[in-house]
Amino acid sequence: MDPWAPAYVAGHRDMSITKRYIHPQQGSLRDAIERARTAQGGHTSRHTGQMSADGPEAATASIQ
Repeated sequence: MDPWAPAYVAGHRDMSITKRYIHPQQGSLRDAIERARTAQGGHTSRHTGQMSADGPEAATASIQ
């Protein structure tokens, strides 16, 4: 979870107090990096390179 949630629950007025108790775990860091990579990669609607419902010939014919 993000560090602001436990700071709020613990009633800390300053994040420097919370920083004493929060220590990132290796798995959490890997997960965060992977989520950032996924978000940076853009959307996955797969609209580029899609074939027409009528098959590849129809898709090619509409381009020509």
